[in-house]
Amino acid sequence: MEQYEEKAFGKTFRPGRTIDPEYLAKANAMLEEFAARAPEMHPADLPERFRDDLAGTEYDQWYREREAQRQQAWAEQRQQER
Repeated sequence: MEQYEEKAFGKTFRPGRTIDPEYLAKANAMLEEFAARAPEMHPADLPERFRDDLAGTEYDQWYREREAQRQQAWAEQRQQER
């Protein structure tokens, strides 16, 4: 086995680390096969609650504070426009 820098499996292997070429070829073939497959589910098919990372956080204290700050800033901006 030779030593080299190689990008594989989403990682970078640097000099001093070795990868068996047969293992590398097999893994890259598996990765290409996986990447070539069409997604089984489209993100739009997911329920709405899974599309928004903040869903369900409206009851958390940090969210309420942030929302209050946004509403205050909006109200101040509206007053300045008048």
